[in-house]
Parts: sequence; structure tokens; C-alpha cells
Amino acid sequence: MLTGDLLRFSRRKGRVVPRLIDPADAGLLAQTAELIRLIQDHVGRSRGELEARLDLAAPAGPEHAVERGLCKLLLDGCDFEVAAKVDPIALRASLFDRSVSAWRTRPAVELAHWRPEVLAQGAAAAGLTPAEAEASLYADQEANHVLVSWDPP
Repeated sequence: MLTGDLLRFSRRKGRVVPRLIDPADAGLLAQTAELIRLIQDHVGRSRGELEARLDLAAPAGPEHAVERGLCKLLLDGCDFEVAAKVDPIALRASLFDRSVSAWRTRPAVELAHWRPEVLAQGAAAAGLTPAEAEASLYADQEANHVLVSWDPP
């Protein structure tokens, strides 16, 4: 369903009249097909990446309301999930606890040196590689959710 800012309508004689689109408009059909291809190409990638790409295809402004509406409806058909090998909240808590200990026992000017070490220790404790831990650390944030499938609305 469209949000209020994406609705196109006018008021005539006290009535709300929707401004409909022509379902046979070749330009709009081509644009829709391109947006669908864009979404399908983003399966396995983050929601943030997809939304950034859709923002380029349908920038803000009243002249792009139809495109933004299409993007919103197409996004409604997307299934996103957290792609993390461990619970991101538990991993963050563990790493933050380790960071506090390191912060108290090491000079702050050496932060660039001890951060990777703390990450590696926390990753090992969780049974992950440092790269997996880094990827999982904020995987629960909506922008980092991964597109797993798209079902047309």
C-alpha cells in the first residue's frame, strides 16, 4: 500500500479524485521492468544497497512520485532477513565488553593496533573468523538485512 506522500490525487467539488496511471503506458512499463530487474539483481545484497540504487532510479521530488510509488510497492514484495552466523546483539555485547577491558589496560593512542586484536579474540570466542564477526556485528540493522527473495505484489 502506498504511503500518504506517494498518493496522487486532486480535490474537485469536495471530492477526492485519484490521479490514475495508464497501465498501457509503454514508458512506464519499461521503467517498471527496469526496477524489477534491479530488485532481482540485488538478491543476496543488503537492503541499504538496494534502497540507495532505487533512490537513484526514482529521486525525491513530485515529478518522480509515480516511480517512487512503484519502488515502494516493489519493495513491499521483498523478503529480507538478518544474515549473521551468530546473534549480532550477543556478539556486540561480547566485543564491547572486551573493548572496555582493552580500553582500561592499553593506551588510547594504540587503538588502531588493539581493535583488530579484540575483534579477533571475540570472533574466535564465537567460533567465527574476524571477517565473519565484522560482517555479523551490525547485521541486525535494517539497512544491513539481506534480500533473500522477491515476490511480485
